[in-house]
Amino acid sequence: MRRPEGASPSAAARVCGGDYTWTLVANEVYGALSQIPRVRRVTWLNGQGQFHIARRDVVCPGQGEALPVIGLEEQVLRSFATYSADRVEQLRLRPKGTPHHAPTMPIAQMTSRVCLDRLELSAAHLVVADQLLRDQRYRVAIGRYYYAMYHTARSAAFAFYRGDDHEKHSVLPQKLPGELPDREALVQDLQYARLLRNDADYDPYPTSDLVWEQDARAVAASASRFCAAVEDFVLGQIVNGE
Repeated sequence: MRRPEGASPSAAARVCGGDYTWTLVANEVYGALSQIPRVRRVTWLNGQGQFHIARRDVVCPGQGEALPVIGLEEQVLRSFATYSADRVEQLRLRPKGTPHHAPTMPIAQMTSRVCLDRLELSAAHLVVADQLLRDQRYRVAIGRYYYAMYHTARSAAFAFYRGDDHEKHSVLPQKLPGELPDREALVQDLQYARLLRNDADYDPYPTSDLVWEQDARAVAASASRFCAAVEDFVLGQIVNGE
């Protein structure tokens, strides 16, 4: 496995809290990033635990190709957030002392972080959607409400199934945990919001934003109910360690 440029084992171990296992996870992330066609250069900033990424097709005025630095911890969590349940279980079962055993941050803690961070993203979408609704930008508000619901649902699925196996928009509604209160109504709300978002995002007609007001207000109400109910479920899963 390749080591990031400029990082010796001792330096990387210091960055990763003295555990070289975490460094190996970071190296795996580094290698994966290097294979993405849009990414031209990935540089490990020695001693800082951060990645600097430049993309082939992005030029920032006055800054060349520079993009914001990505912290090591978030980059590892970003990778973990896409793991299937089987892959998470394989990581859990690897015996300690081998080059690929579980990283320094316990898997339960990583799972909680991913779920909570996705709930934060959902909340951000809700804030933007509410502002768009107040501004009478009804068409684009619909999409933000849907994505608030989508990320809340995806957090619940990750918490319940212990992996990101059901992230597809067409699959996720039917994979909402059965323990959710009034689950069938929540499934219908998510499915309807997705169909409405597709119409609002992809169909140029009707052209008037005002025509979308009734739909936007309806999805706003369902998004509020949906996110509150599903978020409570996620927090319960995390608190109870289920």
